[in-house]
Amino acid sequence: MDDSLKKLEAQLETLSPRGLSNDAETRCHDLLDELASGKVSQSPIGWSWKVTSIAASIVLLIGMSSGWWLGQSRGAVPVSQVEAEPDYLASAFDLVDERSWMQVDGAPQLYLSANGEITELRTELDISEETVVHRDSGRLVTVRVTTRLPVEEATNQF
Repeated sequence: MDDSLKKLEAQLETLSPRGLSNDAETRCHDLLDELASGKVSQSPIGWSWKVTSIAASIVLLIGMSSGWWLGQSRGAVPVSQVEAEPDYLASAFDLVDERSWMQVDGAPQLYLSANGEITELRTELDISEETVVHRDSGRLVTVRVTTRLPVEEATNQF
């Protein structure tokens, strides 16, 4: 192996700080001494520590209660005016054929996940097709519904 890796590592070491500056170390020691003496009466934003802690607890309470409220499952919302399907629509068509199938869209991709598993990523197509005939005109109508389902699963195949 050549020395390029060692050179790169040496350059990276010059970027990382070796320690705190004298000024930063002095400020840290002063803050620790001030906190230990109990003379601190204000938070860094200028409020007293009591007011800051009360405000933080109120914000935390609002966040937790709103998260709980949003997470509640609600029942079905009643619809006041539901219009029934007209009878002539159901009787105007006869079902001729109905089928459904699944297929894979493109080639699956294999990659190594962060935890060391070989993961397969593919897109499955769920296709349902319904053919009906209009009674009066005799025309065939085919309705095809395609649903794309992304699938990511661990595999042991290469």
